[in-house]
Amino acid sequence: MYQQLVRDFPSVPDYRARLAQTFVNLGNELDEVGRSKEAIQQYGSALALHERLAADYPNIPEYISGLANTRAMLASMQAIQGNYRLAVEEISRIDDKAAGSGMARYNVACAWSLILASAQRDHDLSASAHQKLSDDYGSRALQWLEKSRAAGYFQDGANLHYLQTDKDLDSLRSRPDFQKFVQDLQKQAKGK
Repeated sequence: MYQQLVRDFPSVPDYRARLAQTFVNLGNELDEVGRSKEAIQQYGSALALHERLAADYPNIPEYISGLANTRAMLASMQAIQGNYRLAVEEISRIDDKAAGSGMARYNVACAWSLILASAQRDHDLSASAHQKLSDDYGSRALQWLEKSRAAGYFQDGANLHYLQTDKDLDSLRSRPDFQKFVQDLQKQAKGK
C-alpha cells in the first residue's frame, strides 16, 4: 500500500517515511525467524528511502534519526553475518548529530558491540590485531552508550534493564569500562 502511495504521491514525505519503517519492520521480523540475508535486503530498501528523506529534509529530526537507526540495524546484521568490515563502513557513516535520539545512539552502540563480537570470531587475525580491534570497537560502543545517556536514554533509570539483558551487548559485559558504566547508572537511578 505504501509503495503505491509513494508512487502516486512522491511529494508526500510521510509516505516514504512510513514505507521505510515498513521495510525496517519486515527486516526485524525476518531477522527474528533467522532469515538474515532477507532482513539485510529489507534494511537496504529502508536505508535508500531514509537517505533520500534525510537529504530532502535535513531539518526533520525524525528523518535524520531514522537514517541513523536503519544504518545501525543494517550494520548489526552485517556483523552478525560475519562481515564486520562492511559493518564498520556502514556504521562509520553515522555522526553524532545524525543519531540525535537516545534510542538511535543506543542502537549504534549495540551495532559496535556486535561488530566487536564478529571481529573476535575472525580466525585470520593475529592476537595483536584481535586486541587492537577489541579495544577500538569496544571503546566505540562505550562512547555511543555515553552519548545515549547524554541524550536521556537512561534518565531516571529508564532502559537500564537493556544493559543487563540485551544480547547485542554481550561482547561488552566482561569489560571493566562497561561494568563501571552500568554501576554508575544504577547508582544514579537509586539516588533519584
